[in-house]
Amino acid sequence: MFKSNKYTNWYFSIIEKARARLISDNDYYEVHHIIPKSLGGTNRSDNLIKLSAREHYVVHLLLMKMCDNKTDTHKMSCAFHFMSLAKNEHTSQRYNSKIYEYHSLIRTKIQSDRMKGA
Repeated sequence: MFKSNKYTNWYFSIIEKARARLISDNDYYEVHHIIPKSLGGTNRSDNLIKLSAREHYVVHLLLMKMCDNKTDTHKMSCAFHFMSLAKNEHTSQRYNSKIYEYHSLIRTKIQSDRMKGA
């Protein structure tokens, strides 16, 4: 499924660091499937990890470079593409990891405020 390369090593290094990190309920995070569902992963807790928005963006970039066949690479490329597009009234540029993280935090804060009625 995955090549033995530097991208795979970086990917699992990020996953292991995230596993060791304590995340409070007040911290922003995104849930990531370690083995993507489109590659046979499940929703079991041992396949889910809480990542910062920036880490989530980076691991999806790495997944695209880790796959050992064209079909899986295409699936990961599509996932990364949809994740990295900025579509709103202000821009049509692609996100980089810092911009993605910034907008994720803003989006979550607004959604939280709406849910609280603020």
